[in-house]
Amino acid sequence: AWSASGATGWSYEDCLPYFKKLERLELLADPASARHLPSDLQRADPAFHGTEGPLNVAPLRSLTPMAHVFLAAAKLAGMKLTADFNGESQAGAGLYMFNQRNGQRVTAEGAYLAPIRNRPNLSVIPNRRATRLIMEGKRCIGVECGTEQFHAREVILSAGSFVSPHLLMLSGIGNERDLRKAGIVPMHHLPGVGENLQDHLDITIEYKARSTAPYGISWKSLPRNVLHVADWLLRKRGLFASTTAEGGAFVDTTSGTRPDIQLFFCSGVANTQNAKGFTGHGFLMHVCQLRPGSVGALKLKSASAKDKPSIIYNFFRGQSTFESLREGLKIARAIVAQTPFAPHLDREVSPGPEVVSDGAIEAFIRQTASTLFHPIGTCKMGTDEMAVVDPKSLRVHGIDGLRVVDASIMPSIVSGNTVAATYMLAEKAASQIKAGTP
Repeated sequence: AWSASGATGWSYEDCLPYFKKLERLELLADPASARHLPSDLQRADPAFHGTEGPLNVAPLRSLTPMAHVFLAAAKLAGMKLTADFNGESQAGAGLYMFNQRNGQRVTAEGAYLAPIRNRPNLSVIPNRRATRLIMEGKRCIGVECGTEQFHAREVILSAGSFVSPHLLMLSGIGNERDLRKAGIVPMHHLPGVGENLQDHLDITIEYKARSTAPYGISWKSLPRNVLHVADWLLRKRGLFASTTAEGGAFVDTTSGTRPDIQLFFCSGVANTQNAKGFTGHGFLMHVCQLRPGSVGALKLKSASAKDKPSIIYNFFRGQSTFESLREGLKIARAIVAQTPFAPHLDREVSPGPEVVSDGAIEAFIRQTASTLFHPIGTCKMGTDEMAVVDPKSLRVHGIDGLRVVDASIMPSIVSGNTVAATYMLAEKAASQIKAGTP
C-alpha cells in the first residue's frame, strides 16, 4: 500500500531485507528457547526472519495456563492456529513474540546505542529538549535546544509522529496559513506537515475469573506471587518476565484481503489503558481496529515550543465506522464462550452481558475507545502535494540538510504493532544514508 500510494521503493519486497537485518529471532538462532511452547507453535520460516540483527525477538519464557486456554478456545471458535504472525500468513490465533532477551525487554537504546556508546565519533547529549531547527534560507544547519545551539552538516529528525512535525512547524516549515495564524514567519510552505495522522483504535472486554489461574492478587495466590518474585530474581522467568498479553489473533471481519482486527488476550487485568479494573483475578481481551479509516491532524497552538500542539484524531468521522470493532467484540466474546474457559470464567465485567445489540455495542465503543499509542503519518513520504519527505532519501521536500526518519513518514498505518516497521524504516534509511543517497 505504501508503494502504491507513491512511496516508491517501499514495497513489501523492498522492506523485507531490512526486517530481517534488524532481527535476531531466538526460535531460529536458539531453537531450544521454544521448548516450552506447543509443538505446532515452534515453527518459524527463515525466509521471513533474521538471526544476526541487534534486536532480540523471543517467545515468552513463561506462559500462564490461560494462554493455552485461549488457544484451545480460539481453535474451537473456528480459528486456525498460526506459529508466526510475521510469517507467510498473518491470520489466525497464536502466541506473541517480544523484543525481549533473558526475560527483559530490549529497547532501541539497549539494542543499538549501548553497544556503540563509546565510539569516538558519537556524542550523546542527554536532558535537552529540541525547540527549533536552525535554518539558513532553505537549508537546515542545526538544532536549537533552548539557549544552546548545535550545528551540523545534516540534521535527522527522529522525534516521532507528534514532535517531528511540531519542530518543523515551529521552524517555519508547514502550511503557510497555519504558521502565520500561530505567529510564525513561514520559511517553506509544506501543507502536509502535521496532516495524515493515523492510529489504531482499541476497546477492552474485561472478565472476572472464578479460578486463580489468571494473574491477580488474592490470599490464595499470595504464595505463588511470592514465588514469582523469586523466579524473576533467580531465573528471569514467571510473572515479571511477562507482559500478560501472551496470546492473540488477527481476524478479518469484512471478507477483505487482510485482517482488520487484532486481538490481545491478557492473562490479567493490569495490561490496559481503559479497563475499569477490580481486585482478585481476571483476564481481558483487547480488540484493536487495525485500519480505522479516520485521518486526523496535528495543529499548532502557538509559536512557543512550551505549548504542546493540538492532536485531532477525527475518530468515527469520514471513512471511520464502528463496524470492525463491533464485529471484533463479538468474535472475542465467541472465543471466551468456548468450553476451555468455563472452569475459569465468572462473568463479563465490561461492557457487561446486557450490552448485546449493535446499538448498545456501538455506544460502548464510542464511550471507551482509545488508541494503542501507534501514531503515524504526520510527515508522510511520497511525491504528492501533501507529502513531506522524498521516499528515496527521506529528505524534507524543498529543504537541504534535513531528513525525517521515524513513524511519522509512514503513508498509512500498518496492520499490526508499529514498532517493527519503525525499526525497519530506520534500518533502510541508515543504509540509504551510508550509501550516499542524494
